[in-house]
Amino acid sequence: MVQKHTNTSGWDGLQAILLVARHGTVRAAATEIGVAHTTLAHRIAVAEKAMGVTAFVKSVRGYALTDEGAQIVEHAERMAAESEALARSLDGAGKVARGPVTVSMNASLLTHVAAASVATLRARHPNIALTFLLGDAFADLDRRDSDIVLRMQNAPAPSLFGRRLCQVRSTVFVARDAKGSLEQAKSPLPVIGWARDAVVETTFASLGFDNVRVVATVSDIDAQAAIAQTTPVAVELPCYLGDALPQLVRLAPTRLRDLNALWILTHDSLRNSPRIRAAFEALSSAVLDRREMIEGIALPTREEA
Repeated sequence: MVQKHTNTSGWDGLQAILLVARHGTVRAAATEIGVAHTTLAHRIAVAEKAMGVTAFVKSVRGYALTDEGAQIVEHAERMAAESEALARSLDGAGKVARGPVTVSMNASLLTHVAAASVATLRARHPNIALTFLLGDAFADLDRRDSDIVLRMQNAPAPSLFGRRLCQVRSTVFVARDAKGSLEQAKSPLPVIGWARDAVVETTFASLGFDNVRVVATVSDIDAQAAIAQTTPVAVELPCYLGDALPQLVRLAPTRLRDLNALWILTHDSLRNSPRIRAAFEALSSAVLDRREMIEGIALPTREEA
């Protein structure tokens, strides 16, 4: 007797296969949608049985797609895109600014620039619940990793709606009580780096410092700032961060360097959603209120030592 299989499977099973293909493991995929990994594994097994195929080969490195699995994922990607497009369309049809809004940006931007947007939204739209995804990872708005992103970049993708808010600039900062000694020193200027020494040296040269020595490498700019406040070293920081810290001052010749443009973006199909529009405008206002600080034009009013 020949066993018969259907050539279709429910969306739960296809989604499970798609998520595991994206993440490489059942456990990571299950975490994304908030189910037990055993539940997701069961959905895959049911889908494979219904379609009469094996979607994955399990190895020590995780789950590897078979040829049949790759075909399933290709179709599932299209189904997911259609589902997300429908969700965005329905979301945009609402009239009341209520519900969750997820915003992606790096922690420094939230701490020193965008934090005021939370109070604005709470006052004007108390039914909006904000979730901030903090980090430098590139959130995919097409896949709805986030509803809104605030990030430095070049021109956005055509599927996105956004606004160029301002130009982010940086300069060199040192601790206030170390400024005099560092400016007068004839030996190499001790600096904090963030990449290969050659990259750091070239960057500092563009800012007017040809003789530098990297004494520490730190990837996080808030951590760089914390070290510079207590150690006689120079650090390149965005002006919105360095100028906001009273323990730091700019180090002559105080040239400014363009980092990138700061954009606020959402998916084009969400631009008319009341909750997205409200959050979009609150975040934009918070940034634009600090535009001169971000662009390095406005200097602190406190006395410079």
